[in-house]
Amino acid sequence: MNKKLLSMLILAAVVFTTTACGQKKEEPEVAPEEAREEVSDYSQLSVKQLEVLTYEQDGEAAYYLGLIYDYGTEDVPQNFSKAFDWYMKAVEYGDLRGNIGLGYLYLNGCGVDADYDAAADFFQAAVDAELPEGYVGLARIAMSQYEEEVGSYNLTAWDDMENALYLETNPIIIEEEKDSKEEETPAPAQPETPTVSVKDTPEYAALQEKVAAAGETYGSDIYENLKVAYDAGNLDAMYYMGYIQERGIGVERDLDAAVKKYQAVAKNTSDKIWDQYAINSAHTRLGILYMGGKWFAPDEKMALEQFQTAADNGFAMAQYYMGILYQMGLGVDRDYETALTWFEQACTQDYAPAICQMGYIYFNGLGVDANYGQAAYYQKLAAAQGYVPAQINLGYMYENGYGVDQNLETALAYYKLAETSGYEGVSEAIARVELLLKDM
Repeated sequence: MNKKLLSMLILAAVVFTTTACGQKKEEPEVAPEEAREEVSDYSQLSVKQLEVLTYEQDGEAAYYLGLIYDYGTEDVPQNFSKAFDWYMKAVEYGDLRGNIGLGYLYLNGCGVDADYDAAADFFQAAVDAELPEGYVGLARIAMSQYEEEVGSYNLTAWDDMENALYLETNPIIIEEEKDSKEEETPAPAQPETPTVSVKDTPEYAALQEKVAAAGETYGSDIYENLKVAYDAGNLDAMYYMGYIQERGIGVERDLDAAVKKYQAVAKNTSDKIWDQYAINSAHTRLGILYMGGKWFAPDEKMALEQFQTAADNGFAMAQYYMGILYQMGLGVDRDYETALTWFEQACTQDYAPAICQMGYIYFNGLGVDANYGQAAYYQKLAAAQGYVPAQINLGYMYENGYGVDQNLETALAYYKLAETSGYEGVSEAIARVELLLKDM
């Protein structure tokens, strides 16, 4: 063989052992057969092992890869684009659970534009495959539409009013220990002051009408879909059944039943990544109930315990509430530095209430030097997510020139944005700014 031919053969060998980018192609660490033999539980396989199995169009391996990239792990950063691709391959390879992952990506607008119709198609495909998770997905679409119609800020206000109303009709008496040696002296008679029931306020009437209308439209779909999945033993369905019973969405309001479901979900010891949302949400709802005294006697220590459990698991809403407890000194010594740490952790997950609260901290100089510019920065980030309190705060800051150049037109735009989001309490601010603009 002459030298020219030998060099050509060597060159050919190099070409066939490298990839297009010039990197040497890695041989699979584990053969597909060995990967199956070593671990029967796909959730215990590494990304590389799962990828090896997909070489033979293993749908379950593709589905688990979708989950890993969807949720993210300590070793694998969250990547919705990759999650989408792997879920699609899972369906293509025959694991129809991929439809559930795809449905949630479209429902939440993760890696794709939010699209309820596309989400419904994927969830329906899961239902057709007799997967109970598909019913939960369909219920979640209806629940999102319900929340949009009522308005997220109005839901919070409704919660507060319902708390007050519940305590009116179910007063919680907390008896304090008294020194037996201390002589009891009757308290002087106090003149009776008329009290106005929450039911009699115009705000309650307006919200009741809004909540009732949304419940009439979406409540039945939410309940009926959840019921199917709940009867099948689905953990997410159990949590959401508790949620709609707490709020009275599509069913009679039943706090006893809601709390029992939350407690059952919170006690679940599953370490599966897809179960963690329900478990952490249940802990967080229990914390809210303990803090507000809606079902339990108000107990800030127990609220802290519930929030702490979910917050330590990286649940953004619980991290936000941990920040609130430390900021307000509820159940713990007031500690602005610790509060800031919890808010920052929630901010890394783009949790709008925590971002807005960071703006509040910098505006008021709580544990940090007051900085209106920094406050405006955080309020803008939260407002961009449609968070109504941040929109109102920005309206106020532009109206008065705090951290931004004073601009009444921009202030009015933010106030009106809050109003279109369903918050009716901003009408006074709108009227005030419109009058100022008229007088200019």
